[in-house]
Amino acid sequence: MSEALQSVLSGYGIAVAAVSGYLLLVAAFNITYFLRIPAQPDSREGPLVSVLVPARNEEASIAECLEGLMRQSYRSCEIVVLDDGSTDDTPEILRDYEKRSERLRVIRGRDKPEEWKGKAFAVQQLAEAARGEYLYIADADTKHGPDAVSWAVSRLERRNLDAFSAMPRQVTRSFAEKLLVPMVHLPLIFVPVQLFNSFRLRALSFGFGQLFVFRRESFFRFGGMKPVKEEITEDVALSRKLQRRGFRYQYLHAGGHVSCRMYGGLRESIEGFTKNIYDIVSSVPVLAACLAPIVLLLFVLPALLLAANAVAAGFIPAWTVNPILLAAVAVFLVSWGTQLLYYRQSVWLVFLAPVFFASFVALVYYALNRYQRGKKPVWKSRKVHASGS
Repeated sequence: MSEALQSVLSGYGIAVAAVSGYLLLVAAFNITYFLRIPAQPDSREGPLVSVLVPARNEEASIAECLEGLMRQSYRSCEIVVLDDGSTDDTPEILRDYEKRSERLRVIRGRDKPEEWKGKAFAVQQLAEAARGEYLYIADADTKHGPDAVSWAVSRLERRNLDAFSAMPRQVTRSFAEKLLVPMVHLPLIFVPVQLFNSFRLRALSFGFGQLFVFRRESFFRFGGMKPVKEEITEDVALSRKLQRRGFRYQYLHAGGHVSCRMYGGLRESIEGFTKNIYDIVSSVPVLAACLAPIVLLLFVLPALLLAANAVAAGFIPAWTVNPILLAAVAVFLVSWGTQLLYYRQSVWLVFLAPVFFASFVALVYYALNRYQRGKKPVWKSRKVHASGS
């Protein structure tokens, strides 16, 4: 190998190693932070909690969601489900469960105003119908352990928060889900959760809409869902606006209390992530277009170079595998694997890291292409329009 090429590979390897080392530190910080959050609730008694569930065409998951919510150890809670114009068997399933439990109320969603996004309007209606002092807002495809509500109330009170969102454990079944769903963890791969939860850094925040918990008074003092009524990714927008307006908000991990099968297969995974990425692309298309090559440069190209390096070393006697690049890739795989293990995702994805990041870049460019062609993403039979469009 020529000295010039060796120098280029070594310099590139140092850059990749620096990034990989940073990601390993982030992994250590975030996992330590979440492990310090008590897994058990402080109490199973307290003020009335309203468990709010928006449901639209959720016949495959709503029953399992309600079964878990109806077995909660927290003694004072009501369950309110909004049927948001479902066209499948969701209404029949809800009527059956409403007959079985005095805790459960089912309300019919009103027609959505043009300026509102579907989920934001559904949550607004649910909050207005709620009676509880605390609001536990969960997606209809989530599953809840018996202490989920008790744990949420304990975290809200112990941390003296106005609101928090928590990442449920992501359940994946198909190969496509196992490959794509870990994208929801990307913010925590790159950013220490301490920065997201710092009350001083109000511009930097993160939220996850599968589970949000509010004090009722704080929710309506904030303005309910009206400040984010036009947002596609209303969860992220909600977290940022809460922080900017001085509310005490944090992002947590729900551990084993809540789980969710986010998407069911390849098509739904692509549609779901395209919808979320489209919101970013429509806001800052240039940034999205520039970010993708950087991801390829840092997380895809090193593996390809290393593979080519190893093949060349097998055929050219003077060729050797660059040790710095090898070390950089090894550090990254340790970081990536550690996070996959903690978030209970498929460990074999460690070895498909280049495919994972290449898939992410493909989705970014797919969303960018749709944005440039004026094609809106579709989610649950509704066209999703970017904020302000």
